[in-house]
Amino acid sequence: MAPKRCTKDGRPLLKMKELMEQSGVPKATVLHYINEGLLPQPEEKSRNMAWYNPDSVEKILFIKSVQARYRLPLSSIKGLMRDRDKGRCTETLVELHDSLFGRSDSRDLSLKEFCKASGLDPAAVETWMNIGILIPKQKGKFDSEDLSIARLLKQVEESGSGPDDLAFYGEIASELSRREIAYRQKLTRDLPFDKDAALTLALSRNVRVLRGYVMDRAFQLRLLSHKGLKDDLSAAEDEDAGKK
Repeated sequence: MAPKRCTKDGRPLLKMKELMEQSGVPKATVLHYINEGLLPQPEEKSRNMAWYNPDSVEKILFIKSVQARYRLPLSSIKGLMRDRDKGRCTETLVELHDSLFGRSDSRDLSLKEFCKASGLDPAAVETWMNIGILIPKQKGKFDSEDLSIARLLKQVEESGSGPDDLAFYGEIASELSRREIAYRQKLTRDLPFDKDAALTLALSRNVRVLRGYVMDRAFQLRLLSHKGLKDDLSAAEDEDAGKK
């Protein structure tokens, strides 16, 4: 019998079958994780056999755990694993991602599925994306939140409005997010990684509340400043400008 292949620290390397049994995932998933850079390449290879580091089992279990709890894309999990290998706490990072993007129990839709479900045609989807109104988290994939907005945009189109009428939302969002990130960088620039992540988590929650309050309240007060729905808005804007 051939001697058991081992790691440099003496632990037995695993064959694919053993890795599958201990991790609970099929061969195709293991190979996909390797191709995506989440798992290392085999430590040893022969023509008909490959041997994998036993650490791959724990890595796979970590991937499965994060996917089950937070449904993160593999690109985000790869970053978490990189930070974890550096000794950084991943719990705060996962919580930050969850706070920013939320969780979704629905599967992602392809462009074809998305168009069918929303009623928008591919050209319209592209246009709304280009002006920063429809903003999927991953290229070519759309989640339930994207679908809700797309259905709203379909209603907007049916009412006679279009991208040109709402493009200002994308412009304002771009500038607002730029200033928010600059504010965050100012506060976290000199902080170590863990404190940076924790403060960014707190800021993300506060900014979301503040942003919603300021925008909604400004809209409400502007409406209240008019005597009726048919008031000349330009006159009110001229009055506001005169006060500055």
